[in-house]
Amino acid sequence: MAEITKALNLSWECLQQTCITVEEREHMDASFMILSLLNMFLKETGDNKESPSHVILVLFQNNFQHLNNIGMKLFMSLKSLVQSQKLTLLEMFSEESSVQDKFKSIHNSISSIQAKDKLIIFTNLNHLTYMGAPENDIFDFVHYVKNTLGEHTCVLHCTHNKQDNVVETLNNAIRHLSSYVIQVSNLKTGFCKEISGHINVSNKYKTYKKTHHFLFTSRGVNVFLPGGISTR
Repeated sequence: MAEITKALNLSWECLQQTCITVEEREHMDASFMILSLLNMFLKETGDNKESPSHVILVLFQNNFQHLNNIGMKLFMSLKSLVQSQKLTLLEMFSEESSVQDKFKSIHNSISSIQAKDKLIIFTNLNHLTYMGAPENDIFDFVHYVKNTLGEHTCVLHCTHNKQDNVVETLNNAIRHLSSYVIQVSNLKTGFCKEISGHINVSNKYKTYKKTHHFLFTSRGVNVFLPGGISTR
């Protein structure tokens, strides 16, 4: 998976202590991109034995098994990371607790983890809208993440939905607060056996913007520049 972030010219040096948006577009599953960032974090920060790095995976939808299945195809087991206490799961898909209570629980859990480097991944943030949470509370939650957890690296995962104004307004807010935006999209022209989709990477200051193609293969994911050829 290191080849994915390397091909996109993403380094831990640039991403640490930032917010990174991973946005799914055109019904494309971006799980492989989330896992690639997770893999890069563990590889780049895993040398500190006195204070080992730690991943916190915050789920707003019950999709851990799906993420683990994708990880296994990319030769990474999330279940093994949980068992080795390198990854903590925080399940936030209960509709009974308020957004404020959810954030308090997340913040307390993160604060209790003794690790110098922490990567916090929020999956399916859009799902807060489908859980019936008030719109203002959701936007407050996103700002809390940025302002309170800014000393850590956060990945904010969302899904593009142009037919839902609330979701799109939330996505705009997430992108605005992020230092990097990674958009993973299907091909608008339909199926192509040589290309599965494309990845757009840009930073907040608009000094970096790149588009790459990618191809799902039996051995993982190949990323290459438009006009290039995937190595299967």
